[in-house]
Amino acid sequence: MKRLLGSLLLVIGNVWVTISTCATMIVGFLLWLGILIFLATSTWGGIIWAGLWLFIGGGIVALLVGLVSLPTRLFGASLVVLGERLRNLEDGAVDEPGLENCVACGSKRVSKDDQFCRACGAPYG
Repeated sequence: MKRLLGSLLLVIGNVWVTISTCATMIVGFLLWLGILIFLATSTWGGIIWAGLWLFIGGGIVALLVGLVSLPTRLFGASLVVLGERLRNLEDGAVDEPGLENCVACGSKRVSKDDQFCRACGAPYG
């Protein structure tokens, strides 16, 4: 069940990151183009300002749109990380005598050297 949930979260996270990145690029380009048209048509010396905007405007718009969209992209990335952890929760676990399971979540201890559970972070007793 955890693997299925992990796979589902992985797919949702990847789709979320893809859509938010694409939307960010479209909004950024439209904003840059709108300001370019405004500068070229409505101000005195518009061609000079439009030329300057061609060189520095892309960086300014990319910075602003990137900062505004950062929370949505981080949310998608966290879904991807959570999905990967749920899918690969006990891949490294081995059955050896003397390796007790985690008291908090019940997952198997991976190594004798582990002091904390890799699944939930609880310390081993």
